[in-house]
Amino acid sequence: MSRFFRQAGDSDSESESSEEELMSSEDEAPKPAKPAMSKFLRSAGDESSEEEESEEEEEEMSEEEAQIKKKSRFMRTESEEEESDEEVKRVVKSARDKRLDEMEASGKLMDNALKINDWVAISSEFDKLVRMVQRQQNVSEPVPPFFIRTLVTLESSLNSAVAKEKEAKKKMNASNARALTAMKQKVKKVAKEHENEIKQYHADPERFEQEYASHAAAEAQPPPPKVKKVKRLVGETDEEDEEFTTVGKGGKAMAFTPESIFKNLQLVQEARGKKNTDRSEQIRILEKLLEVAVTNYQRIRVLLALVSCRFDYNSSVSTHMPIDLWLSAQREVDQLVAIVAQNPAYSIQESTEDYDDLAERSPETEKDGVVRIRGSIISFVDRLDDEFTKSLQNIDPHGTEYVDRLKDEKGLYSTICRAQALYEKLGHQEPLSRVIMRRLEHIYSKPDAVVRALESAVAAADIKPSIVLDPSEETTDLIHSLCVHLYKSNNSLLRTRAMLSHIFHYALHNKFHTARDMLLMSHLQESIYSADVATQILYNRTVVQLGLSAFRCGLIKEAQLTLQDIFATQRVKELLAQGVHQQRYQVLTPEQEKAERQRIG
Repeated sequence: MSRFFRQAGDSDSESESSEEELMSSEDEAPKPAKPAMSKFLRSAGDESSEEEESEEEEEEMSEEEAQIKKKSRFMRTESEEEESDEEVKRVVKSARDKRLDEMEASGKLMDNALKINDWVAISSEFDKLVRMVQRQQNVSEPVPPFFIRTLVTLESSLNSAVAKEKEAKKKMNASNARALTAMKQKVKKVAKEHENEIKQYHADPERFEQEYASHAAAEAQPPPPKVKKVKRLVGETDEEDEEFTTVGKGGKAMAFTPESIFKNLQLVQEARGKKNTDRSEQIRILEKLLEVAVTNYQRIRVLLALVSCRFDYNSSVSTHMPIDLWLSAQREVDQLVAIVAQNPAYSIQESTEDYDDLAERSPETEKDGVVRIRGSIISFVDRLDDEFTKSLQNIDPHGTEYVDRLKDEKGLYSTICRAQALYEKLGHQEPLSRVIMRRLEHIYSKPDAVVRALESAVAAADIKPSIVLDPSEETTDLIHSLCVHLYKSNNSLLRTRAMLSHIFHYALHNKFHTARDMLLMSHLQESIYSADVATQILYNRTVVQLGLSAFRCGLIKEAQLTLQDIFATQRVKELLAQGVHQQRYQVLTPEQEKAERQRIG
């Protein structure tokens, strides 16, 4: 039926059905979104929805803030950087100001500790303060007036504490009393180092502080622009080099002046033996210190350190010392012996009383007028001789270098004789016997022409020992005089070696019966097996030389009897230290083989 011809009833029923369809469609279809409502038109029931929305907004804001915080500092804008710079203003201090602030902080702690007599705290802070001042002097900065003022205050406080020491120590605990005693020595030592500054401060404190302030102002000025240096021609003077200062390890400047010698010596001694120490640089520093040394005490101290440093250059035992270093060490030992021989008021001894290494010493300040310095000349002579022998063992004997090295024996022999003359003058018997043994070992096995050539160098020297070979005498007389002196020694090893050297020399000059009688009367063949390896080698060589002497004299039977024991072992080269005899089933470790090769000579 057409909708235009519907009746009223139909329309009613149709409307009802349409309403039902609409209701069902409303239930099934999604609900439309609510229109936005102004907050002023909301009812009380809408408050909960408002709170939810505000919470969502807060979460969004917090996320934005977190993102801003996470933003890298490299992404900041110029305005942000200006704001941050305005908020925090950093104070930039120089290294000098930082050191002065640290020193003043330690000084305040010491002042507070002085009020309560806490000498333990004073001692620790004083050590820090001294280290800071030492660091400041290493970079060529003057001592601040604050430190000198603190020293003067401490001296006066210690003097008052010493006056009441008996009563005060009863109230002090043990650690505080020990700290008080230690502080006396520390302050006395440091005050002695800065004696000139303290005198200047006592004379005029204001002027002393003004000089420091003017020096600090001059240091703060910017340095002048660097001028490019032009290479100098040959023959021009090297005057500009004096303006430069050697900088040691860690950037420490070293000033080479007579006043700074002992401090620089202490720095070198502290670096000795440490890992990664530049030994050649230490040698150069000590050579410069020797050039600026003024007094005999300074020269002796520097020479002792310099010779030791040269011997430390080559730490390996297997290789020999470089020849140029050896020659320099020999010249410096001669110089050291000459200074001590010409100035009897200075004595070098292996054991002495403790003394201040940083203070100048003179005979006038000592009780008995003799300045005793810790050191050993005989040890230097022994080391020179050992290094010479080691170099001959390591150099090819068929080359010209070996012959050139042999020429240095004349200078070494002269050095040994000079040391003998020094110990004869001082009357030191033990080192005198050792140096005479060294002299004897150089001449007992040599022909007369070589001995006379060596003795000619001794006759031309300015320092001569009491036993010298005259042109009219035989070399046997010289050997006899040296051996007789060693027979009186308290050292049994030196007596044994002197006897064997004496027998060897007689056998070398074909005096077989004299040498044989001396060997039999000495009874060395009974006790030689308990001696050291070097003495046993000398004994074997003496026996062989005695057999050769019998052969040269035509005594064949005596020669066979003398050499029988040596040749029966089939180890002649090894017994005479002229080679290493390797047996078929014998296995030597590398250390044993190295020791065997070092004995060859």
